[in-house]
Amino acid sequence: MMNDEKAMLNEGKEMLQGDRVNQDGSSLTNEEKSKFIGEEKAKEIALKKANVTTESVIFDKVELDHDNGVWRYEVDFKKDTTEYDAEINAIDGSILKWEVDNN
Repeated sequence: MMNDEKAMLNEGKEMLQGDRVNQDGSSLTNEEKSKFIGEEKAKEIALKKANVTTESVIFDKVELDHDNGVWRYEVDFKKDTTEYDAEINAIDGSILKWEVDNN
């Protein structure tokens, strides 16, 4: 296997060389995707942090992204006039970014 084809997973960070994987993970294999917590779990983590329920919010965005060597779910939602912006590690579920904007 050539260096361009190797991927290394290290505590939630995936270092990829070459153009093998799209930013949104669309070219990942099912085995690679199975390591991720999934969109529903990412939403659950963000909602728990905000102390709100699914029924009380409107989701603007929930998507898988690869940034700076880390796979993450971007979870953006609103409750009333408050906007929440979270980035959840796709491997271990840790919160990488948390912003709350009270309009």
